[in-house]
Amino acid sequence: MFETFVIVKGKLIWNTIVDATVTEWNRAGWKARLWFFLIIALIGGMAAQRLVELQRLSRVATVATIGTVSSLSIPSLTLITPQTMTEEIMAIQMAAMLLLSLAAAHLIRATVRYRFVNSESAMVTRPAE
Repeated sequence: MFETFVIVKGKLIWNTIVDATVTEWNRAGWKARLWFFLIIALIGGMAAQRLVELQRLSRVATVATIGTVSSLSIPSLTLITPQTMTEEIMAIQMAAMLLLSLAAAHLIRATVRYRFVNSESAMVTRPAE
């Protein structure tokens, strides 16, 4: 029983998710791939502007990821086919996009902070008159 629910079904679920995602990526044109990366950068850039926005994106990504993980209980209790897992695959892809956007936001914030700190130390100040 343990082997069926954890090892066999886990492998089938993983293979189904990977196959669907690879197929979608391979069939997408270059414009769709470009839009994918631009949207991730845009969401990350918007969230990196203020700490409040970064916290909001973090909360949304956390809630979406928890919902995604809980939705994986459906295929583990039923038959695993790509047709029955379409909603779970979309949820996983959306959670992955949000997590990539969150990573981009942290990267942008760290880059801006690093550049600001280095440029501030190189500034020449005028003596008080």
